[in-house]
Amino acid sequence: MNGMKTPYEVLGVHRRADGATIRAALRRTAKRYHPDLHAEDPAGEQHLKEAIAAYQMLKNPQQRAAYDRYLKRRTQRSVRLLRTALTSAGLASTVVIALTVWLSTPHEPGVPGPDRTVGAEQAKKPGTPEVAAPDAGRIPAQDPVASRKEEPDAASPEATLQSEWKQIAGKGDPLAVWAFAARNPQAPEAGLARSWLLRLIEATEDASFLNTLRIDAGGVLAERAQQRLDALAQPVQAAAGHEGATGLAAKGERQKEASSKGATFYLERGARRIGEADLDRAIADFDEAIRLEPGNAAAYGHRAGAWARKGDNDRALADYETAIRIDPANAVALRDRGTLWRRMGAHDRALLDLDQAIRLGFSDAAAYNERGQVWLDKANYDRAIADFNQAIKLDPNLAGAYFNRAVAFRGKGDLSGAATDFQLAIGLNPSFAALLPPAQRAD
Repeated sequence: MNGMKTPYEVLGVHRRADGATIRAALRRTAKRYHPDLHAEDPAGEQHLKEAIAAYQMLKNPQQRAAYDRYLKRRTQRSVRLLRTALTSAGLASTVVIALTVWLSTPHEPGVPGPDRTVGAEQAKKPGTPEVAAPDAGRIPAQDPVASRKEEPDAASPEATLQSEWKQIAGKGDPLAVWAFAARNPQAPEAGLARSWLLRLIEATEDASFLNTLRIDAGGVLAERAQQRLDALAQPVQAAAGHEGATGLAAKGERQKEASSKGATFYLERGARRIGEADLDRAIADFDEAIRLEPGNAAAYGHRAGAWARKGDNDRALADYETAIRIDPANAVALRDRGTLWRRMGAHDRALLDLDQAIRLGFSDAAAYNERGQVWLDKANYDRAIADFNQAIKLDPNLAGAYFNRAVAFRGKGDLSGAATDFQLAIGLNPSFAALLPPAQRAD
């Protein structure tokens, strides 16, 4: 993937492309690069993974909106820097205006845009503001161990990813860091990006950024963002108690509702209410989102998850079916329906959904963890361990995968491996200790 390539450029679509155009672009890419069809192309699988990652970002309304806001801010910053540079050089104001207009205009894929201008290069000057994180400073562009390895060929995918990461790391824009990790989940640099984001989450008070991660990032990033938001909300709630009905929290909620009119607002509020276990009100929000956008697959998927948590499996399955019919490449809905099938004891149906989810989203650690649990239920320990290995490779902080792998090791009679994984799981999430019988907690 070329340096600084956006998801739109990966799929070859315009930034204003609708959902149908984006899905069609993914199908074309899959047909062109799928390894089952083009085994002779060693780079085909990587191209397909990049296209799927780009599609996963763009098909999610909240995630796409967040990324579009990042692109807009990046363009505006490039415009300001270029204007300053040209003006200080004494160029005519008409030239400045013309270049400013050109930079501010979205470009079709393949047409040089602000990523390749003098303005973008100027953004790396020492005077550029950076986001501070505890003990972080500037983001390390290379792992200390990796830096001692032989440098990759400049034309290789690894070299282009390293080049892109160095540019992003130098700027320190948190949304750009997150977008890089989302686009390249299996790259070594993505691990550095996620580690930096975890440190930033602990220090930031930017609720908008935290909400973006909580809703869109998934995994440990979403969990830590939610925890940070909860911590920030405590003093606000205390102040609100002194201010009565017009307190800060109530006032902020009313202002948010008054200023939000689209389905996105109801999706975000519904997701927040699920996190608060307020399932009935969450379902009401998803109902409203579906009323406003009947073709929104994410709304059906979220509502299905709420129905499943309430124990209404029939309604949950119906909503998952609708979400997948609207968006057949919806890996999240397939994964979640597979999870529900597993919990209902329909293991073969679960495998069908989880296999498809993994084909569509190579980088989904949760899907591998769920499929591993199906194999665990079937007592196929070797296949279960293989899936848990992949889940841990994709998300080294996924405590459930360590715990499940420990159970699989114990089933195979490998008590040493089981003890090690139980300790790792409990180290990441102490609540797992309660799942072990007292006699086994010292294993």
